[in-house]
Amino acid sequence: MEKGNKSISCTVEQCKNHCGNENYCALENVRIGTHEANPKMSECVDCQSFEQRLSH
Repeated sequence: MEKGNKSISCTVEQCKNHCGNENYCALENVRIGTHEANPKMSECVDCQSFEQRLSH
């Protein structure tokens, strides 16, 4: 298991970069973006570093 980056808090367990029982991301940095032309709410903002965890 990769070590969590204490500077990037994350609770998305479905992401392959999530660190197991820790609520941190394993990446050194993440890309944040939006899917809206004029975002006004947090729901309009996305972690573009998300990668789906593949289940075995």
